[in-house]
Amino acid sequence: GNKNIDQYNEILEYAKTSSNWHVAERTTFDNPINQLPHIKSAIDEEIAQLRARGEEDVIQLEYYSKVIPGGKRAIFPMLTKERHVRPHNEIMQDLKKDIKKLEWFCIADPGSTTCFATMFVAIHPYTRRMYIVDELYETDQAMTSTRKMYPKMDAKMMEFYPNSDVNDDWVKAHDEAAAWFSNEVMDQYGVYFMPTMKHLNKKEHGLSLIKDILLHDLIEISDRCIHLFKEMEMYAKNDKGDIPKKHDHLIDCFRYLLGSC
Repeated sequence: GNKNIDQYNEILEYAKTSSNWHVAERTTFDNPINQLPHIKSAIDEEIAQLRARGEEDVIQLEYYSKVIPGGKRAIFPMLTKERHVRPHNEIMQDLKKDIKKLEWFCIADPGSTTCFATMFVAIHPYTRRMYIVDELYETDQAMTSTRKMYPKMDAKMMEFYPNSDVNDDWVKAHDEAAAWFSNEVMDQYGVYFMPTMKHLNKKEHGLSLIKDILLHDLIEISDRCIHLFKEMEMYAKNDKGDIPKKHDHLIDCFRYLLGSC
């Protein structure tokens, strides 16, 4: 419903009809006049006020030439790649020195008919800083069984925390609606996944906490987490103002993580 966004999308669609095109995004700060101290200070103050009001979509559009998918209905408008995403190798290099001090989490949202999503996270116990280091996102129904998925999960855990004990050094949780997964993984691999007890934590509260974590820069997301970023970027309320129940498998993992820790 935003005229600027509609025009932006129309231009992009038109551009796709030709192979000879590109998009240039020039920011307010590319104008040298806006780098003058008194002008830049005024702009920074305006951005701070908009951010405090939760109007990140306005900031990105007006100052950084970027469009927030979902516009004012976006649930995570404060999420940006520049602010929250880092190269995977850089994150892992930073984690090495405190690897045994970190709290490690493997959170699963098992789905045998839609999507089987898993999130791997490290949290620093003193700074409470969160590092989402990787994801699994499987939509092929032939690949979503426990025998197909758990070995991949185990390999990821060993990659991020070598020589760790999966039962003792990792907190593992799953959506209890998929009780078949916890039963099978215990029977086949002797590994315990605890239920998330999601009914004790309202969805709105979990999403609000995620927003706070993003706003206060308490999170770093690996550039491996392509599906998580896409889900969060596209997550928006519908025309009635309701939170959708679709394309949110890894967002659910994020909420289960917060409930678990």
